[in-house]
Amino acid sequence: MEPNQVIVLTVDALAAGGAGLARYEGRVVFLSGALPGETVRAEIQGTGPGGFRGRTVEVLESHPDRREPPCPLFLDCGGCQLMHVRDRAQLDLKAGAVLGDLADGVPGSLTRVRAPEAMHYRTRVRLQAGMVRGEMALGFHAARSNRLVPVDFCHQLAPRLNQSLAPLADWAAGLPLAGVVLNGLELLAGRHDEPLLLLLDLEGRPSEALKRAAAEGPDLAGGAATALSVRGRPVDSGRRGPKPAVTWCEILEPPVRLMARSGVFTQVNPGLNRLLVGRVLDLARESGPARVLDLYAGFGNFSLPLGRTIPQVVAVESSPAAVANARFNLDVNRFENIRLVKADAPRAASEMADRGDTFGLIVMDPPRSGAKGLAPRVARLRPREVLYLSCHPAALKRDLAEFRSLGFTLDELAAFDMFPQTAHLEVLARLSL
Repeated sequence: MEPNQVIVLTVDALAAGGAGLARYEGRVVFLSGALPGETVRAEIQGTGPGGFRGRTVEVLESHPDRREPPCPLFLDCGGCQLMHVRDRAQLDLKAGAVLGDLADGVPGSLTRVRAPEAMHYRTRVRLQAGMVRGEMALGFHAARSNRLVPVDFCHQLAPRLNQSLAPLADWAAGLPLAGVVLNGLELLAGRHDEPLLLLLDLEGRPSEALKRAAAEGPDLAGGAATALSVRGRPVDSGRRGPKPAVTWCEILEPPVRLMARSGVFTQVNPGLNRLLVGRVLDLARESGPARVLDLYAGFGNFSLPLGRTIPQVVAVESSPAAVANARFNLDVNRFENIRLVKADAPRAASEMADRGDTFGLIVMDPPRSGAKGLAPRVARLRPREVLYLSCHPAALKRDLAEFRSLGFTLDELAAFDMFPQTAHLEVLARLSL
């Protein structure tokens, strides 16, 4: 096959990244915009990992759940992969693509948890910044590219974030950026009565003029608290007073208020996160441990709700900003039975095992790269159960194989649709020993 060649293909399945998977003369072809069972006319664009890449030019026989994408930027902007699928059908399609080979040997059916909202669910967004046609623009990268696609409205974003896009772009265009590069901006929304949190991601040393502009912040509805970051490290913008935070998520049963600060990782979908935390709490109640270890604890997304019902919780996190945020949340919620440990997860697990510590339940929410090599250290802590949350199927498959080789049984898999309109899922695995 040659680039720009047009061929007719029948799509066999949905690949994990959201592309349709087809075969032509024994070779694999990944097709953007194609769905399982469809016959399409496709243009070959080149080769990539695992096979050829192509795009759908014309749908000759369509999937019953295909729809007209509501966004005109679909397939140009890289933010959504499944907007051409009806909302109710998206989860089943991508869960089948992601969970198929993970579920071998798991008893019962796979749990699927839909997001409360299919659109406008996202309260945190990373906007890329760059020059487009000679003007500063904010938006997202094109699919499989660093090309910037300017965006002034996004179907994923919560209304407050969408309302901020145009004035934020105007404000960014007037910033004194001499000597620095503005890579992007991160925007986080809390409740409607709280200012937005805005983080500017820079390369280079910001001038005093830029610090003053950041301290003043943009004129956004409801206000905004602005912070600067250079290569992930916070920079003092001269803003006085306590570091601002927003109410990112309120969990009512048990009652916990999770506050988030700029630059600290949060899930993007508070509504679905409540369901996810609720499932973890249900499993913890069934297990009934006296002690829980939360590895990769972040700002306390699982640790704090668990602390309402578990006698003792140990939360391990390596990010200084996340640990500081977690301490803030402990104070807000007045917890005394949760101990924070600032350390990387492998070292903390090894040191606790060396001391003879044990935990009835271990919760793990590692980064996208997973937790390679951690399973033997976790096993030394002799948990009855492990709950492992992953956003990367390949890393999860690798790590589950390591746990199973140590005698753990995979009892349950649940797919949580944290990211409607995209090919991405959060998968919760329950293991027992």
